[in-house]
Amino acid sequence: MYEINYRFLRSTAFLMGLTLIAGGCSQQSQSESSSDHSSQVNDSPTMEELTQEQQTFRALGYTIGDDIMLSSYSKDEADHILEGLRLSAEGSEPEYIGENRAAAARILQKKASERAQARQASEINDNKAAGEAYFKTLDGKDGIVKTASSLRYEILAEGSDKYATAVDSVKVHYHGTLLDGTVFDSSLDRGEPINFPLNGVIAGFREGLTLVGEGGKIRLYMPSDIAYGDRGAGGMIGPGASLIFEVELLEINP
Repeated sequence: MYEINYRFLRSTAFLMGLTLIAGGCSQQSQSESSSDHSSQVNDSPTMEELTQEQQTFRALGYTIGDDIMLSSYSKDEADHILEGLRLSAEGSEPEYIGENRAAAARILQKKASERAQARQASEINDNKAAGEAYFKTLDGKDGIVKTASSLRYEILAEGSDKYATAVDSVKVHYHGTLLDGTVFDSSLDRGEPINFPLNGVIAGFREGLTLVGEGGKIRLYMPSDIAYGDRGAGGMIGPGASLIFEVELLEINP
């Protein structure tokens, strides 16, 4: 594990070190350059003052810095990281480098984990906010009922007077979408209904299918709390996502 991370760190270090040298960060090149050239580098030239190739390499350096999460380190830590990049670009490897490779890899892993957690938290907040905004457009509309769990539903076709309970099994056709209409699962598309016990599915399904009679059809609007929650599901249902299902209750099996 550490070997893989170290190779990544080493390769990015080399590329970024080359970028820094090209930008005038090498002490040797600074001593050989004219004072006018050094002033231009230190003054951070504008886009118009850089050639297209120089802009591209600046973009490369920025991308590498973002990949190794350089902005998440303190100034002192970042200064030492940049010095390590210079050493890598120059092919110089002090003894302490080898002695600290595993510790460096652990830091990189920790930073990557923290970034992943931050991104997930941001995605959860965004998805929940989108859900709340969407449900506000539903509330008060004719035919849409809101339950105590915040499930919204509307009856699309009345069924019989036989209703399922939470301990029953049911046979249904369903069509599930995200709020933007993206289909994430559909027994209708597969052309085959599905059987399942209501006590073994997500809360929104369990509640919703007790609200329509056998043979009827219902549309369910589920906030994430009664769908898949903050964990999401599969590759299409993100964390904190709200869902919409159209369900035809074909059969109830006590």
